[in-house]
Formats: sequence, C-alpha cells, structure tokens
Amino acid sequence: MTATAPRTPDGERTPRPRPVPYDPELEPGLAHCRELIERIPLRAGTILANRAHFATLVPPAEEVIGDLPVTYEHVAVPGPAGAPDVELTVLRPRGAVRDAPGLYSVHGGGMVLGDRFFGLAGLVEDVLRYGAVAATVEYRLAPEHPAPAAAEDCYAGLLWFAGHTAELGVDPARV
Repeated sequence: MTATAPRTPDGERTPRPRPVPYDPELEPGLAHCRELIERIPLRAGTILANRAHFATLVPPAEEVIGDLPVTYEHVAVPGPAGAPDVELTVLRPRGAVRDAPGLYSVHGGGMVLGDRFFGLAGLVEDVLRYGAVAATVEYRLAPEHPAPAAAEDCYAGLLWFAGHTAELGVDPARV
C-alpha cells in the first residue's frame, strides 16, 4: 500500500501546503542545528556513541553556575504510574523569590540522548535575566525506554512544577 495525496470531492489531488516560513531571525540557530545534524549523525546504531560524546560536552551544574547568584536543588518527584520517580533540578535567583515567572525546560537530544544539564547555561541566563524559577527534567531515554516514556516523564515533572508554584515562589499564571 502506498500513500497518496488526499483528494478533493471531485477526485483531484489536493496540493501540498507550502511550508510555513521561519522568521529570518531564527536562521542562525537553524544553521547551527543543521551543522550539528551533519556533523553528528544520529542513527539507531550510533546512539550510544553519541551519548558518550555529548556527555563530554555537558559540564556539571556546579561548574555552570559557579559564583553566579543562582541556587539549585535536585528533587525527585512522582513519575508516571508504574514508572520510577522523575529527577528535576530547580534553579532560583539567590534570595527570596515571590511571584516569579516559572520556566520548565525539556532538554534537546531527540529523546534519545542528553540529560537535564544539557543547555543549562542558557537556562541559568534566563533565571538571572527574568528573575525566574526554572526546573529542568531528566527523562528516560529511548530506545531503552520506548515512547511514550520520555513524554510521560516530562509531563509528570511539569505537573509537579505547576502544582508546587506556591512553595517555589512562582506565579501560577506565569508558568
């Protein structure tokens, strides 16, 4: 069976819609992503090697934060039904926080590689720039944990974050 383009009621093929154009401001970031994809091919047989490579690129939280006025804590929150707890790292500006915006970060890596510290420097920047409280989630990776495990872990972490805004100092309307 081969897929064909949908047809109109009179039997004509429906033309494919044009791709939505990107904002030109995004082009440098997209070019960087294309370069990474070409340089580090992600195929089923290369996932473990890619993970090992990415692990060497991700500095620990202590190193990223250094002397910046940011505090962090690692918390284990209830995972999806029948699954292990989900690890989050919660970051805050140093000092009392009240009615802050809340940022919830799901790291890149196609749900097959990376960890919650991947991209942490940018998240720390946002915490400082916006006076935000942020959480970054550690989700189970495929293929060892097939879909929807990663998405369910991310959602479980988000539910916890949204449900604990008062104790985190986050304005629930700004998550």
